[in-house]
Amino acid sequence: MNNRRIIVIILFSGLLSAQGWFRQKTVEDRFNKAVEYYNEGRFGAAESALSKIGAKGAEEYQEAMQLMLMKSKYRSGDFDGARSIGISYIHNMDYTDYQHFIVETLGDIFVEDGNYSAALRQYLIARRTSKGDNVFTRRLNEKVSRLFGLNISKDVISELFVTDNDTVNQIILRLVEAFQELNQSNPEQAAQQLSYVYPEYVPDELFAIYEQLILASYQEKSTIVTIGIVASLTGLDSNEGRIFLRGIQQAFKHHLQVGHKVSYIILDNVSDEIETARAISALLTNPSITAIVAP
Repeated sequence: MNNRRIIVIILFSGLLSAQGWFRQKTVEDRFNKAVEYYNEGRFGAAESALSKIGAKGAEEYQEAMQLMLMKSKYRSGDFDGARSIGISYIHNMDYTDYQHFIVETLGDIFVEDGNYSAALRQYLIARRTSKGDNVFTRRLNEKVSRLFGLNISKDVISELFVTDNDTVNQIILRLVEAFQELNQSNPEQAAQQLSYVYPEYVPDELFAIYEQLILASYQEKSTIVTIGIVASLTGLDSNEGRIFLRGIQQAFKHHLQVGHKVSYIILDNVSDEIETARAISALLTNPSITAIVAP
């Protein structure tokens, strides 16, 4: 009798184990399918696949699922839904391996909103918490470089100087402030900011900007005319876009008044009409821009 009971218990335990394995395999398959949909650009399908994964048996996938759901909503244009997931995640979770990806996506959402100060804050937080992920850090540096010349609040820069003690982030803030001082025709103040910058700490993706700032800070104070340009630098119309850009630059170069200098803020519309509208909206938030030229 006891032997029979033992056999029954073993069989039942084996059945539970098999069910648990099957449930785990189902969760894994559905999650991988969601990732596949996302990579194919089928963001709605990715959301649908994620919604079919129940909580039971998916504990180890919860954080990855939240990140995937947030990014899917962001890419499909549901910025409010994506933002809600990101803020809830940050408020309710301790630090995890996914935090910097969540914060990066929040920064992307703020860029779409035209809130470039908040975007800069999120990107710097993401840099600080990325745990040495070099590919991720380089991508963030590129995103930060695109914020130069947009409307970054001086109050936010001052706040970040106090609250963010990361060495490279401090360097980035110095570069942003120097850029703003030059846009306001204050080369001496820009030079003062740049005097705190150690070149060896400047990220490669921002080094060209650093060199341009150094050269500009040596120039005598003059009236700067800032022109915003939207052009197709990538995508199907990239050849025409680059010709368009060179023509605009030549035109302003030969028609400036004596004592005036021109600076350009150039945004790529990736040969897309919607991106053109977004780029123009971004340029309109910059009070230093005198004129905007776009297709």
